[in-house]
Amino acid sequence: YLGELEEISEKTLRRLEDCLLSATTNDPDALVRRCALEALGFSSRPEVPTLISQAYADPDPDWVASALFAMGRSYDERWEADVRRQLRSPNAAIQMEAVKAAGELGLESCRRILLDLLEEEGTDVEIRAEVIWSLSNIGGEEVRGALNDRLEKTDDENESDLIEEALENLDLSEQISSMDLFDIDLEEEAHSAHVIDLSPQEDTDAESPEQSGGVDDPQAPAKGKPRHRHKKS
Repeated sequence: YLGELEEISEKTLRRLEDCLLSATTNDPDALVRRCALEALGFSSRPEVPTLISQAYADPDPDWVASALFAMGRSYDERWEADVRRQLRSPNAAIQMEAVKAAGELGLESCRRILLDLLEEEGTDVEIRAEVIWSLSNIGGEEVRGALNDRLEKTDDENESDLIEEALENLDLSEQISSMDLFDIDLEEEAHSAHVIDLSPQEDTDAESPEQSGGVDDPQAPAKGKPRHRHKKS
């Protein structure tokens, strides 16, 4: 995670990833192999998606749960169908990790299923808690209404506290979403600035982009993007 945020050196990140990749196949302890895969969920290394897919296809439910755990960390929507498919898994550990992954990935296609799980009486208490938090990460008007309804109905003090925290997290998620839209608008504006107007100009004394410090100005600052984006709860 720190490597993807570029808070440790590329050299250190490479060494860590190499050790974890080795552990996923060579360590004799299955738990260590699974934990190594989960840690690699954050990684952008090209080998990782294949490892996650292999774990997901394993008949051992523990490996499927670890694969879903890694999917949630990946910020990669290629796993959307796999995550959604397991939201109704009869295996509690797999269902739990699918619910978490849906929230971490912000999968709007999972919202309806999670809202149903929130209301169903048969939903496990721990899974419902994860459903509440995942919904707060996904967001949407239906989510706010459902959480408020649940807050009014529940007699569980712990659940009430969790829902109040989730509503605060929902506010944060919506703020982040609006910031992302603002970034897209800025990127589109910057892109359109590169379009040159070839129509005849009456004002021949107008400044050129080089003279005015426009988009072609070699001194103009360059925009950079992080290699990965991860929401912090």
